[in-house]
Amino acid sequence: MSVLSITNGNTYEVSGREVVLQTVINLQRCVVLDPATGELEITKTSKLRAVTKPNEGLTAKRQDVSKYTDEQWSEAKARLELIEPLLNQRRRSRADVEERSEEVNSSPATLYRYLRRYRELGLFGLVDGRTDRTDVTFRLDDRVEQVIADVIGEKYKTVEAPRPAAVIEEVHRRCHVLGLRKPAANTVRDRIDRERGRGTSRVRRERRDEEQFTASPSSLPNNKTNLGIYQIDHTPMDVAIVDDEGREFSGRPYLTMAIDTSDRMVGGVFVSLDPPSVQSVALCVHNAIFPKDQYLEELGVEGEWPVWGIPDSIHCDNGPDFRAEAVQKGCDFNGIDLTWRPVKRAKWGGHIERLLGTANGKLVQFPGKIETPDRRKVRYNSEKRAIFTMREIEELLVHWIVNIYQKQRHRGLGGRVPFAVHQELLLGAENTVGRGIPDVPQNAQRMLCDFLPIEYRTVQQYGVQIMNVRFYGPEIERFVGQRNPHTDDGRYIIRLDRRKASPVYLYDHEQRDYIELHFANLGRSNCSWWEIEEANRRLREQGLRDYDEDAVFRAMEDMERRKARSQKKTKQARKEQQKKVARAQSVDRTEALRTNAASAPLPAPGDDGLLDDLNIDDLDLGAIETLSD
Repeated sequence: MSVLSITNGNTYEVSGREVVLQTVINLQRCVVLDPATGELEITKTSKLRAVTKPNEGLTAKRQDVSKYTDEQWSEAKARLELIEPLLNQRRRSRADVEERSEEVNSSPATLYRYLRRYRELGLFGLVDGRTDRTDVTFRLDDRVEQVIADVIGEKYKTVEAPRPAAVIEEVHRRCHVLGLRKPAANTVRDRIDRERGRGTSRVRRERRDEEQFTASPSSLPNNKTNLGIYQIDHTPMDVAIVDDEGREFSGRPYLTMAIDTSDRMVGGVFVSLDPPSVQSVALCVHNAIFPKDQYLEELGVEGEWPVWGIPDSIHCDNGPDFRAEAVQKGCDFNGIDLTWRPVKRAKWGGHIERLLGTANGKLVQFPGKIETPDRRKVRYNSEKRAIFTMREIEELLVHWIVNIYQKQRHRGLGGRVPFAVHQELLLGAENTVGRGIPDVPQNAQRMLCDFLPIEYRTVQQYGVQIMNVRFYGPEIERFVGQRNPHTDDGRYIIRLDRRKASPVYLYDHEQRDYIELHFANLGRSNCSWWEIEEANRRLREQGLRDYDEDAVFRAMEDMERRKARSQKKTKQARKEQQKKVARAQSVDRTEALRTNAASAPLPAPGDDGLLDDLNIDDLDLGAIETLSD
């Protein structure tokens, strides 16, 4: 994705004016020069925008991330491995490139080309942009193919499972002995990728017993650099909430959090009444990557949360939400290495587990706490004692993160404060060189779409139809009745934000961007995809098979009337109504991230009276001074 590098001397836009960056004061503020007036001024770093210019330089053939083949992604990742040591060098010389070219048996010109493509377009720039060549993997001599198969069987599909580099080296050695032409390293990697999932995992089952008696490393690799490794996970929150209107019990929310393992700073959060899903992962990652000034303003939380940027790696468990194609491809496109922890073992997952436990430990101090049976000493009715709404709980959580958690001493940091360690790792200290101010991501909506769930549809005269609901936009008229040449079945790629049915996002391969499609019937009220799914399910239960959009919305209206009548009578009805409200509020907070770098600062939020009955300063949020980390 497009990012903005923060470098002294570069030109940026602030409030529609071009300015020149003079120096960075800290993570939040910098000094810029207005060339028109010659005056220096202090501004927020997050408000720096790229100078708008016509497209120049490399224009890559950029497909939707889900439509690149596994072979294309494998080749792009292999190219990234070639230049990765050069990317990590703060001052790169011609000699460095020539030395690396000798190590990888490539030319300096090729490495420079890869560096330029990666700098301008990220991993997309390293994808082979030529037309698909379905026969490219079958051009080898049969004898070379046999050598590769033999080496993979003898070396790779074993308990030891050496790195692909060792397999490549052995293939090249045997080909040399036999007088055969050596295959390219990427060709061997492609064969290894094709073997994965064909029984290799069964051969490696013996590792389970072996790992039980193997010492785990005490620290993570790449754990001393900001944005090196993020850990992400979900948990039910240990507090019951009430609805916004009648203050009646409405359920137990779920919390998704991401933590930077280097400095223990919280990267991102997402709170929802809906169970963890691909959507939860997408919105938590989205929150982590972008500056959060407007997000804090929208919540009404005072304080600083100077965490943004694309992490090098994300570690997560093996849940289906993290294994989903949308998450994998979204990470690939944004240059994030997605790593799954070993099944049924929390190896390298301790940081996020402790963070979630600490956060829940704070929640049980509030009215409406939910305790596990073994922790209960007296009977406690969480539902009757609940007083906080979803928004208030999120506000309390973010206040704790920003003003307490990240400013407390942590044992895992040697008794130091995460906020201070974060600044030191970025800006440097007396005897250390910092990583530098993280690049500021530019296209929030594009990045979010890359992670959203995927549907495939044709384009008809009425637009596109999903779950019997039609969507349309004038920009797609040129696609009517046309096959999509970039997909196998000719259908177009549609991305859905499940919190709101309209708009959906159709990927335009020609413009290399998403097109927003809204309800074809503009008189429709917006809703969530969960509501549309439920309406379709009820219609099918009634024996209907051939029904139209009007029937779907009539079913939703009937559901709303039933819920309204039963809202005071049943907890489930209140839960469903509060989910609807919470989804709308979540959309508003996502929009706040998208407008974070607006040209002019927003006015301070007014007093909305959310916590009139409770003084947040009186809550015992900071009872624990030193976290067990």
